[in-house]
Amino acid sequence: MKELIIKELEYAKLIHLRWAELPEEEQVFRGGSRLHKEVAIQKDIIINVLRGDRREIRRAGTLLFRWIERHEHWIIKVQKEPSWIKEAGDVGWHKRWIETYKNVLQEINRKE
Repeated sequence: MKELIIKELEYAKLIHLRWAELPEEEQVFRGGSRLHKEVAIQKDIIINVLRGDRREIRRAGTLLFRWIERHEHWIIKVQKEPSWIKEAGDVGWHKRWIETYKNVLQEINRKE
């Protein structure tokens, strides 16, 4: 299970790195390239925790809860304004990531 979760986080990191490469005028979200690069770095922090580096476990938990909240926010937003689906993803996309981040939380809180 842990390796599957790590692969999902690596995929999420790749998505953010690709978004970071977009020209600023094509950036949809506030913070643009800088934000996406920062999130990619944060994914590495969580991957490192999953691989046994427990020094950043508190920070990892904070990041995961923040990402869950962010995806919950986007579910509400795209339900109210379907035109955002093209830029931000549909409800299923956000539910997928919420479930992934909840699985990560369970994994990092598991006693080894």
